[in-house]
Amino acid sequence: MTCPNCKNQMRVEGNEYVCSYCGTRVNKPQQSNNILSDKYQWYAFIFPLLGFILYFKWRNTDPAKAKTVLKISLVSLIGGLIIAVIGIVVAYVLKINGYDVLDNSLMINFITYKF
Repeated sequence: MTCPNCKNQMRVEGNEYVCSYCGTRVNKPQQSNNILSDKYQWYAFIFPLLGFILYFKWRNTDPAKAKTVLKISLVSLIGGLIIAVIGIVVAYVLKINGYDVLDNSLMINFITYKF
Protein backbone atom coordinates (compact mmCIF):
# COMPACT_ATOMS: atom_id res chain seq x y z
CA MET A 1 0.00 0.00 0.00
CA THR A 2 1.20 3.51 -0.71
CA CYS A 3 1.03 6.32 1.82
CA PRO A 4 -1.84 8.75 1.14
CA ASN A 5 0.34 11.57 2.51
CA CYS A 6 3.74 11.17 0.83
CA LYS A 7 3.05 8.39 -1.74
CA ASN A 8 5.87 6.13 -0.42
CA GLN A 9 5.50 2.43 0.28
CA MET A 10 4.00 1.58 3.70
CA ARG A 11 4.86 -1.38 5.95
CA VAL A 12 2.47 -3.53 7.99
CA GLU A 13 2.53 -3.31 11.79
CA GLY A 14 -0.20 -5.35 13.42
CA ASN A 15 -3.59 -4.18 12.15
CA GLU A 16 -2.35 -1.05 10.41
CA TYR A 17 -0.02 0.24 7.74
CA VAL A 18 2.77 2.61 8.82
CA CYS A 19 4.73 4.91 6.52
CA SER A 20 8.48 4.70 7.16
CA TYR A 21 9.04 8.24 5.84
CA CYS A 22 6.32 10.45 7.34
CA GLY A 23 4.92 8.17 10.09
CA THR A 24 1.33 8.19 8.82
CA ARG A 25 -0.76 5.33 10.18
CA VAL A 26 -3.64 3.78 8.22
CA ASN A 27 -5.85 0.95 9.50
CA LYS A 28 -5.88 -2.19 7.38
CA PRO A 29 -9.18 -2.71 5.61
CA GLN A 30 -11.23 -5.44 7.24
CA GLN A 31 -12.03 -8.52 5.18
CA SER A 32 -15.66 -8.41 4.16
CA ASN A 33 -17.77 -11.37 5.18
CA ASN A 34 -20.36 -10.57 2.50
CA ILE A 35 -19.53 -13.56 0.37
CA LEU A 36 -22.65 -15.42 -0.70
CA SER A 37 -22.32 -19.15 -0.01
CA ASP A 38 -22.45 -21.61 -2.88
CA LYS A 39 -25.66 -23.06 -1.48
CA TYR A 40 -27.54 -19.78 -1.90
CA GLN A 41 -26.04 -19.23 -5.33
CA TRP A 42 -27.38 -22.57 -6.54
CA TYR A 43 -30.77 -21.96 -4.93
CA ALA A 44 -31.02 -18.58 -6.64
CA PHE A 45 -30.01 -20.07 -9.99
CA ILE A 46 -32.37 -23.06 -9.87
CA PHE A 47 -35.25 -21.17 -8.24
CA PRO A 48 -35.11 -17.52 -9.41
CA LEU A 49 -38.19 -16.62 -7.35
CA LEU A 50 -36.32 -17.64 -4.20
CA GLY A 51 -33.43 -15.43 -5.31
CA PHE A 52 -35.76 -12.44 -5.65
CA ILE A 53 -37.18 -13.13 -2.18
CA LEU A 54 -33.65 -13.29 -0.73
CA TYR A 55 -32.81 -10.03 -2.50
CA PHE A 56 -35.69 -8.19 -0.84
CA LYS A 57 -34.81 -9.78 2.50
CA TRP A 58 -31.13 -8.73 2.33
CA ARG A 59 -31.21 -5.46 0.38
CA ASN A 60 -31.12 -3.24 3.49
CA THR A 61 -29.08 -5.43 5.83
CA ASP A 62 -26.48 -6.88 3.43
CA PRO A 63 -26.47 -5.07 0.07
CA ALA A 64 -23.50 -7.02 -1.38
CA LYS A 65 -25.21 -10.38 -0.90
CA ALA A 66 -28.49 -8.94 -2.15
CA LYS A 67 -26.88 -7.64 -5.34
CA THR A 68 -25.16 -10.97 -6.00
CA VAL A 69 -28.29 -13.04 -5.51
CA LEU A 70 -30.27 -10.63 -7.70
CA LYS A 71 -27.75 -10.95 -10.54
CA ILE A 72 -27.79 -14.75 -10.35
CA SER A 73 -31.60 -14.85 -10.31
CA LEU A 74 -31.86 -12.49 -13.28
CA VAL A 75 -29.36 -14.54 -15.31
CA SER A 76 -31.31 -17.70 -14.54
CA LEU A 77 -34.67 -16.14 -15.35
CA ILE A 78 -33.51 -14.52 -18.60
CA GLY A 79 -31.70 -17.71 -19.66
CA GLY A 80 -34.81 -19.78 -19.03
CA LEU A 81 -36.95 -17.34 -21.01
CA ILE A 82 -34.52 -17.42 -23.94
CA ILE A 83 -34.56 -21.23 -23.99
CA ALA A 84 -38.37 -21.23 -23.85
CA VAL A 85 -38.63 -18.74 -26.73
CA ILE A 86 -36.20 -20.80 -28.82
CA GLY A 87 -38.31 -23.91 -28.15
CA ILE A 88 -41.50 -22.12 -29.18
CA VAL A 89 -39.90 -20.78 -32.37
CA VAL A 90 -38.57 -24.23 -33.31
CA ALA A 91 -41.98 -25.79 -32.66
CA TYR A 92 -43.66 -23.09 -34.76
CA VAL A 93 -41.21 -23.55 -37.66
CA LEU A 94 -41.78 -27.30 -37.57
CA LYS A 95 -45.54 -26.78 -37.45
CA ILE A 96 -45.63 -24.46 -40.50
CA ASN A 97 -43.51 -26.97 -42.41
CA GLY A 98 -46.10 -29.68 -41.86
CA TYR A 99 -44.71 -31.44 -38.81
CA ASP A 100 -46.96 -31.80 -35.81
CA VAL A 101 -44.68 -31.44 -32.82
CA LEU A 102 -47.23 -33.11 -30.55
CA ASP A 103 -47.75 -36.04 -32.92
CA ASN A 104 -45.54 -39.04 -32.17
CA SER A 105 -46.01 -40.48 -35.67
CA LEU A 106 -43.13 -38.32 -36.91
CA MET A 107 -40.73 -40.16 -34.63
CA ILE A 108 -42.27 -43.52 -35.46
CA ASN A 109 -42.00 -42.78 -39.20
CA PHE A 110 -38.38 -41.76 -38.77
CA ILE A 111 -37.51 -44.90 -36.82
CA THR A 112 -39.27 -47.25 -39.27
CA TYR A 113 -38.06 -45.50 -42.42
CA LYS A 114 -36.05 -47.72 -44.74
CA PHE A 115 -32.97 -45.96 -46.13
